[in-house]
Amino acid sequence: MLDALVPTTKTSGEAWDGFGGAPDPAVIVRSGTRMLGFTPEAGDVFEATFNYTTPNDVTAEELMTDLVFEVVDVDAAANDTAGACRYSNLDPQVILGGATQTLECPRDASASRAGFSLRWQVTRR
Repeated sequence: MLDALVPTTKTSGEAWDGFGGAPDPAVIVRSGTRMLGFTPEAGDVFEATFNYTTPNDVTAEELMTDLVFEVVDVDAAANDTAGACRYSNLDPQVILGGATQTLECPRDASASRAGFSLRWQVTRR
């Protein structure tokens, strides 16, 4: 995981945190029902840099099926969800080739999803 960009407000127009505070974004990565990784939270930023590698061994098959990224604002009481989007470019040469991938998850006010932009890449271990 490289970085994520979160809008300055929730879909309601409210700030992410109390007193107008910025979000504390973290990214959850799933394949099917399996959680592949959860980045540490980045405190009080709209643009988070993670440089995070998932601790789990991820198979090529998992990368090619049902890969979902979710960005949350980590809070003490309850996390706010910026959005969750499925990655749809399932070309193995692109994903496994180590090129940086970009995922644009659109804002959807009807679903209370603020949206996000995310950059990530696969590196072999």
